[in-house]
Amino acid sequence: MSPTNELISFLENHPDAQIVMDADYRILAANAAYRRHYAGGRDVVGQTCFAVSHGYSRPCDECGESCPLAASRTSGEPNRVLHLHHTPRGEEHVDVELTPIIGASGKIEYFVERMLTVREASSFPAESGLVGKSPAFNRMLEMVRRVAPSNTAALLLGESGTGK
Repeated sequence: MSPTNELISFLENHPDAQIVMDADYRILAANAAYRRHYAGGRDVVGQTCFAVSHGYSRPCDECGESCPLAASRTSGEPNRVLHLHHTPRGEEHVDVELTPIIGASGKIEYFVERMLTVREASSFPAESGLVGKSPAFNRMLEMVRRVAPSNTAALLLGESGTGK
């Protein structure tokens, strides 16, 4: 089954990078923003999301990372993770938000994945911003991005000299 023209039109007119996938991780549609930012302008339809984003031959959760599609497929709920994606500009931290699309049958037919590059962090040293790519760093960055928009106090814990 392929996504409707309305869904594809919605994606194309959306400014954020987005793709539509099936339950087998296959990309069924990708908007221009996704192709430009994450695929170097090339067509990615028919490829798997994990191959395009990470260069993996298997899903993220089988390679030691959390996979929003696997989690959403199990729960039926939207899922959000922070990943380190391979892009035309090198490795970048990407906030990945996945939403299941329920069909007329009442079952999940598609998954829409929206990606936003995290500009506050890099896996390479830079003049400013956070630097890191370990699982612990990514978990911390995910939590910081979650609390940052609110007027809430956050306590960072850790040993002395660890760069809190």
